[in-house]
Amino acid sequence: MSAGLRPAEAAEQLGISTATLRRWAQQFSAFLAPAAAHPASGRRGQRGHRRYSPEDVATLAACGRLLAAGLTFEQARARLGGQEGGVSALALLPDAARETGGREMAAFFSDTLHSLTNSQEIVLSNQQVARQLLGVVLQDNFNLKEENTRLRERMLETERALFELKREMDAGRSQERERMRQMEAQLFEMQRRLDGLPTAPASARLPAPAMLAPAPAVAAPAPAPPADLVAAAETFRRRSFWDWLRGR
Repeated sequence: MSAGLRPAEAAEQLGISTATLRRWAQQFSAFLAPAAAHPASGRRGQRGHRRYSPEDVATLAACGRLLAAGLTFEQARARLGGQEGGVSALALLPDAARETGGREMAAFFSDTLHSLTNSQEIVLSNQQVARQLLGVVLQDNFNLKEENTRLRERMLETERALFELKREMDAGRSQERERMRQMEAQLFEMQRRLDGLPTAPASARLPAPAMLAPAPAVAAPAPAPPADLVAAAETFRRRSFWDWLRGR
């Protein structure tokens, strides 16, 4: 198995001098194999010779084309590294290297396209899920609005019922106060009539002696008091009850 081309052989294939080849190898060492970029040490610590593979020669040929096109070493390195636009370095390679690189790039682009397709499917699936979630959120929001409307109507009905109950209670209290005032007026009138009745004076005379005393006369029955006076007296006796009731 060949260990690679010597510097003189590689320079002859490239059509340049060995000094130019050495300079190119130093400037573009990042794109060359280790044997061409950093030669191994020989015996007794002596520095070994560079060895160039066919791929290294093809890379240096592409570098020569870039330099011949007017690019500097830095621009050529950037072009080889894919950091600048314009013509790809693959187009400057020989046909064999271009074919190999084309297959690799085609495989890379195929994998990239496949990844993009999968990513697009994932994005579309996520969008579908997001639309479904949005529909659920909108439906829940609509249901909450309806529930809030029903609760508001119930609260209004409850407030109206409480207001009506309060009005009825106030009306009942007013009627009760009116009845109490009427009863107080009746009691006052009865008391006034009782106070206006005449009282019979007590007899202050001593009884006559038995011999001189006339025969006792049969006393006439006392007349019955009027019925309204009896009722007034009964009401007056119960006045303490009405005072208690009025204090409520």
